[in-house]
Amino acid sequence: MFLIKTDRLQALVLYTLWGRIELEEMRSFDAELYEVLESLQGRSIRINADLRGLRPVAPQVAEILRRRQEHALECGTTKIAEVVDSEVLA
Repeated sequence: MFLIKTDRLQALVLYTLWGRIELEEMRSFDAELYEVLESLQGRSIRINADLRGLRPVAPQVAEILRRRQEHALECGTTKIAEVVDSEVLA
């Protein structure tokens, strides 16, 4: 499951991923986050990612998340804060 919230005035993106994310759901998350980042492109974007409830994911799912983080930096993200439970994810 996932939830994305955006404060467009502050260029702040908050997202939470929890449970076991399958490939199709990650593709939905990816598409939604892409649209948010594109709409804020050129601004000083800040992202707060809460991954505390995320269960281990397939390599393809992790790769989608990694690519979207790279895209976020290209769009102007200046800070990414990730909250995680596992040292493996950190």
